[in-house]
Amino acid sequence: KALFGMAYNYLGRFASALLSFFAFTYVVRAISVDNYGLYGIVMNIIFFIALLLDFGIPEIVLRYVPEYLEKNNFSVLRKLLEKCVVFILSGSLAIVILSFFVRCVAFKDIRISPYLNFLPLLVIFGLFRVLSPVLGNVLNAFFFQGYRNICEIIASLLKLILFYLVIKLGYGVWGLVISYSLADFLMVILYFIKLYKPLYA
Repeated sequence: KALFGMAYNYLGRFASALLSFFAFTYVVRAISVDNYGLYGIVMNIIFFIALLLDFGIPEIVLRYVPEYLEKNNFSVLRKLLEKCVVFILSGSLAIVILSFFVRCVAFKDIRISPYLNFLPLLVIFGLFRVLSPVLGNVLNAFFFQGYRNICEIIASLLKLILFYLVIKLGYGVWGLVISYSLADFLMVILYFIKLYKPLYA
């Protein structure tokens, strides 16, 4: 299983990287320099939010899930995963409340970045970025690397298709950002569907 897992990881990462390269190349050629700069700023905000919400949870899952699986201690495993998800959701809520305080109370008379108006939405997108590797590490612990890599390929392909559509339809930078996050959301859903039966059945 370990050998097949390594092979699946290699092939999956190669296919995902190839599709991501095509998507990146298309976006660079299809939009203006200013719009690409704006897209980069928004995506960096999302990545920063994801970094704040990370809390080292993917590494915790990677460390303890295989141990509990080896012991067939599924009750403790479920509690661990549920606490991790609650912790991430609590962090997301805290960021949203803090942004509301900054925008409406602390600096209400000062013109601040318009990105704060969209911060709740960006926090949700950052949430998907964190949940994806958390659930992905659980899949790896169950030796579902093949399924995980197929999901990553599907998400990368969806990203490429959505990028093409939103640019052709003129939805601009926010269309690209939402497309990227929809692909992350799809991965989270697909991961959860695969894990529900072994965890809760």
